[in-house]
Amino acid sequence: MSDKNNKKIINAWAIYDWANSVYSLTIVTAVFRSTIILLHRHMEMIWCIFRARV
Repeated sequence: MSDKNNKKIINAWAIYDWANSVYSLTIVTAVFRSTIILLHRHMEMIWCIFRARV
């Protein structure tokens, strides 16, 4: 039986692909969330300084 038709190998790759996608999503979400929070705080500070000058 070739590896292309082996059900165990196909299932193993499917589970690996799913787990890798979940891991990537978790990492990207955590990094983007912290980056967006940091940028938001920074922009609030800049906006307050700008408004104080006007």
